[in-house]
Amino acid sequence: MANIEHTSGQWDYETKASPTRITGPKGQTVAAVYGGFVGSKEQQANARLIALAPALFEYIEAKANGGDDEARALIAGLEPIE
Repeated sequence: MANIEHTSGQWDYETKASPTRITGPKGQTVAAVYGGFVGSKEQQANARLIALAPALFEYIEAKANGGDDEARALIAGLEPIE
């Protein structure tokens, strides 16, 4: 399987400030989401989706390791471009 490098662990998000910050397990900022044209509700929904990225990746990786071709294609799309 691909060797994908990303900030490990559970990610969280803070909705009380703008931009909404997504943080890693050590409190480090891994992303910031701005509302811009989408508004605050969509901004928070986008932050929640990004915060779930490590868990979603683990799920898809397990499916790919189990032989799921669609999951393998998703993982392949995450491989670094050299």
